[in-house]
Amino acid sequence: MPRARALLEVEGLTVRYQVAGEPVEALRGIDLRLNAGDSLGLVGRSGSGKSSLGLALMGLLPPSASLGGRLFLDGEDLLTLSSAARRERCGRVVAMVFQEPAMALNPVMRIQAQVVEALRRRQGWQRKDEKDGVEESLEQVGLPAEIGAAYPHQLSGGQRQRVLIAMAIAPRPRLLIADEPTTALDVLTEAGILELLLTLRRSLGIAVLMVSHDLRAVGRLCARALVLDGGRVVGERPLGELIEEAALNG
Repeated sequence: MPRARALLEVEGLTVRYQVAGEPVEALRGIDLRLNAGDSLGLVGRSGSGKSSLGLALMGLLPPSASLGGRLFLDGEDLLTLSSAARRERCGRVVAMVFQEPAMALNPVMRIQAQVVEALRRRQGWQRKDEKDGVEESLEQVGLPAEIGAAYPHQLSGGQRQRVLIAMAIAPRPRLLIADEPTTALDVLTEAGILELLLTLRRSLGIAVLMVSHDLRAVGRLCARALVLDGGRVVGERPLGELIEEAALNG
């Protein structure tokens, strides 16, 4: 019996950058499979190539980068598309939460205007629904409607990260890529963000690919993880085993 088609399937993905005129491989033959509604961690040390996968998916790699292999999203090979077409296709199906909300948010736009921009990517969205859409999006991430009138610099780090998550889920994607979503947050705020992502995954039925060097953070959202080292997958393990092993090794 043939296996069901995955939402995301990556086969032999390579990413090369040009650094001082020399090619540098960030990813070397990556394979992974993620079904609709499932979660997967991507873990490894800094420089292991974790973030390059998410950027490749979103079509956000710099022009100097070259890609190889196959990258299927809902059965369509994205690498047969131009970067612009890939961004447009992914914008309707995939969303990304970046690790630096202060950099990802526009400092001169009010929060409500930035959420509206994200809502406009939702299929069937109508301008008359703007106010209700902003309030609903903020409410889903635990923020009051009044936050919409604020500018990013007026919010705490945790609030800015929640706004980014609200913008990510506003178009109702099927896959959410969370790239180090708790970087620079205190322990309590980090726990709140992870609990929010877990709640959204379950309530919205979206698949989550979480990129992090923090095994315990990934373990809150994912049951299994791919371990990257030097741009290669060196193992796929249950998170419980990885956390236990890390604790034993100090």
